Order: sequence, then structure tokens, then C-alpha cells
Amino acid sequence: MKQFDDNYPKFVVVDRDINEMYLKKLRDYEGCCFYKKNLTHVYIFAAVLGYLNNLRSPSKNKSDLRLYRELSAEDKILIRCIVLKEKKYDFNELIKGKEILKIIEEYANGGAPLLFDQIINSTNDKSFEENIWQQIKELQNSK
Repeated sequence: MKQFDDNYPKFVVVDRDINEMYLKKLRDYEGCCFYKKNLTHVYIFAAVLGYLNNLRSPSKNKSDLRLYRELSAEDKILIRCIVLKEKKYDFNELIKGKEILKIIEEYANGGAPLLFDQIINSTNDKSFEENIWQQIKELQNSK
């Protein structure tokens, strides 16, 4: 993966307001599965939800979240899988690090409010994980 990493920006970024209103609150909420976890976990999960629900929102006021090189190998693979699907499996897109992180940033911005709502404001008996799996199944059935 080193050959790809050289083409990526130094930082993974997120919209400052999204970070404050949703991501940090989820990380700091005691009843949440992200409690005291690395903020990157919340960010990646928000990006996945944004992707699954086709929710993208550009950043208005960017804030550095983490150094790209500090992302786990699993996070980098997940990011690349989302972008490959988004770009219709054009592997040449994988070397465009700036564009890849922009896409993930927009999905994280779009998915963060949904993630927050599903965790904090959920009133049904299903667990958060069950709700996510249900969304994935519905998406698979609709394609």
C-alpha cells in the first residue's frame, strides 16, 4: 500500500461543525458503542453510513481529524473499497489520494447526522448493529 500512500494528503479532514455536533459527542457519550474510542472509528463508520445511504456533504470549514498515515490498514482498505465502488471499479482512481479522501470526507459529513440519530435518538427495541445490518440487507435487495 506504500505506493498509494505517497499520493495522499497528510491529514484526513472533516467539517468542523460535523466533528463538534456529532462525531465528538458520540465518542464522549457513555451509552454509545464508540465511547472513549478513537475519533477515527466514528468518522469511518459515519462515512460507511453516508455511502450506504448516498449522503454526501462537502465541508464548509475543514478541521484536521488525523494523520492519514496513522489510519489502520483496515480503514485504508475500507476507504478504497468505497471509492472503487463509487468510481465503478476504476483502479486508476486509487492513486488519486486527494480525491479519495475528499469523497470519504463528504460521506462522513453526510453520514454523521444519521449515525448520531440512530445511536442517540433511537426509540425502537433493535440494537444499533441490527439497524445497520437491516440497512445493508435492504440496499443489497434493492440493487
